[in-house]
Amino acid sequence: MRLKSIGVSGCLVLLLFVIPTGTAFAEGLFRVGPVDPQHGFPQWYQDTTGLALELCTPQNAAELDWCAAEPPDPGSLPEVPFDNWSVEHFYYMTVAEDPATEATLELAVESTFANEETIDGDQMVFGRIRVRWDDAVPNATYRVYHPYGVFESLQADDRGRLRHTVDLGSACSPGRFDCVLAFPWGPFLTPVDANGNELPPVVGPSGKLHIAQPNNLHRVTGSPVGQNYFRVTRLQNGTETEIFTVDLFSEWIGRIVDNIPADISAQRASYTRSGDGIKLDVYATAFAGMQGRIPPNPPVPADTVQLSFFNAACGTGVGGVLTDPTGPGVILTPMNNTGNNYWGQILPDDIPASICIKDTTPGVTAPTYRQINVTDQVFITEALYSGGQLSIKATSSDSAGPPSLFYGEEELVNGEILLPMSAPPNRVTVVSEHGGSAEMLVSTTPATSTPVPPTANAGPDRTVRSADVVTLSGFGTGTSPLAYLWEQTGFGGLPPVTLSGSAQLNATFTAPFVDAPTVLTFQFTVSNSEGDAVDTISITVNPPAPPIVDHIEALSVTADQQVNITATGTDPGGHLPLTFRWTQTSGTPVVLSPNPFDGATISFTASLPVGTPSTTLQFQVVATNQLGIESAAEFTSVTINAAADTVTITQVRYRADRGRLTVTATSSIVDPGVVLTLQPYTDVDGNTVQGGPMINLGGGLYQIVLAGVTQPAAGESIRVSSSLGGSDTSPITRLDQ
Repeated sequence: MRLKSIGVSGCLVLLLFVIPTGTAFAEGLFRVGPVDPQHGFPQWYQDTTGLALELCTPQNAAELDWCAAEPPDPGSLPEVPFDNWSVEHFYYMTVAEDPATEATLELAVESTFANEETIDGDQMVFGRIRVRWDDAVPNATYRVYHPYGVFESLQADDRGRLRHTVDLGSACSPGRFDCVLAFPWGPFLTPVDANGNELPPVVGPSGKLHIAQPNNLHRVTGSPVGQNYFRVTRLQNGTETEIFTVDLFSEWIGRIVDNIPADISAQRASYTRSGDGIKLDVYATAFAGMQGRIPPNPPVPADTVQLSFFNAACGTGVGGVLTDPTGPGVILTPMNNTGNNYWGQILPDDIPASICIKDTTPGVTAPTYRQINVTDQVFITEALYSGGQLSIKATSSDSAGPPSLFYGEEELVNGEILLPMSAPPNRVTVVSEHGGSAEMLVSTTPATSTPVPPTANAGPDRTVRSADVVTLSGFGTGTSPLAYLWEQTGFGGLPPVTLSGSAQLNATFTAPFVDAPTVLTFQFTVSNSEGDAVDTISITVNPPAPPIVDHIEALSVTADQQVNITATGTDPGGHLPLTFRWTQTSGTPVVLSPNPFDGATISFTASLPVGTPSTTLQFQVVATNQLGIESAAEFTSVTINAAADTVTITQVRYRADRGRLTVTATSSIVDPGVVLTLQPYTDVDGNTVQGGPMINLGGGLYQIVLAGVTQPAAGESIRVSSSLGGSDTSPITRLDQ
């Protein structure tokens, strides 16, 4: 590779003279489209040249590579939010790579989810520029030139990796999609031919236009600083050395959309009705939009929007798309504007429920519609707090049929309401039953004009348990200063409790011990210069709740195994720690440890008489808290199973001439209680020959003789099982005599 050395000051000369003459592009992106109600992401982003790229969601399998999407089920397309939906989608992407160093520059506008899982509500979009080179000089410093500027000083790590990523929009909260408009890496780069002329788009697998074939290499245009390339230089000892310059880009993603609606917002549609008739005013805002551009067409200047409105609700077309209303008496009225503010007025015979605003800008082929409900107007003439009372006065623009007006749930009478209160709100809102509303800041008169008597609120009645610390929380209003007093007035046959903080808003006491529910009453008094206000509260004290022993699962063990059973529990009142007492309630007694059995864990060795297949032991445990209150007993069981013996068949003989089968076997456990049994088998005729218990010959030896039986079927085996679980299988030896 040829390296070119230039001085650091020469770098400035390079920056000044690499910008070619020709079209200058404005930096950044221009506009974000509306949020799609199906997947929750913006439908498109538009750059400052008018080029708009939509969210590239694959419509068929052939378009997966064109969109670089990876849905969970790629065989089922189009995608379905959010069951079969790729975590990442792109509006735009292109990559430049130096073949010699494999260094890459990636530019993208990407959609994803905040937690990398397809969860509705976590949608986010960010713009990315990423530099990656894994074979740089360790710890060396580099300068990176890209189409939107320069990374002045990037340092490789000690392994020679130069990596730098800037994501804009990822720090914004989910659902905030306009952050990407501040993305300085715009407009979108587009391919050019050998003469620098912008190339037309290509038709993708779904029939939609894309800015380029995904893997085609193209030179580009669109850099606002004239750097339609990717260049890396090394900075060392005041010298800048060019490592490489790449001006070919590939890995294209960008699906074009040219039907860009105007940015219109319906603000208000309100009527006035009197004896003279009806007047309907419509207000809206609209911002200059830019028509969607299809390369190689030049940028289209932003249009001044023209708005009009219909005196009826919008019509509805295929897929719920709003259209012109139809029907008798429908008229379209132009709106005037000053800047972005629009207004229009009609004098209808009747009040429509809704009106429809339409973008009537000349040349628009797919106009934008906005529908808004028609309401009256509410005018608040007074919101005054004086002498402990709030006075509200309001009227409606409908004087011919005055609607009911409300402040909260309170209805104004003849347009007025007077509400006593100790403190007024900052503002009031009056709502009309015809849909109108208005707000006004509250004004006041000097607060010293009329003293306000006190009010007292002791709070709602409550239920507690013995030993609980109870807080009595009062609330009082009135002209300051206020004095407070808590007093016990009902004792339930018990001594008075000790009140702490009785002269404060909040007082506390410890609930006494009771054997049955007991009601205590307390009086809360608020006093000022105007007198006293009193309220009472009842506290029902229930006996303390007993502790609770957690459920203990039953155990199944083998004889001679060490058994440990552990109890745990909780105490609703927090009177910990708990102590436990164990008792065996049934089964062969075992020796428990520790003794006495008052620990959380007991232990014993499982034992079982030989010949007994199993036995079950029952235990109960009771917990006691620090108040000495016992829990209900918790029961558990331990099933002890005999250890399986080893059964060995030593002889299986069948005498064909006598029709006699002899089977001999042994058990590894010598005990009279052990029973060996010959299991059924199949004879040569397909019949089942029943076996039976074998005779215990002593010393662990067993035998059974079956006479008058048909010879076993070919290949048939004999199985002997033990009452302790052991078993063995053996083929049959056939003797003709």
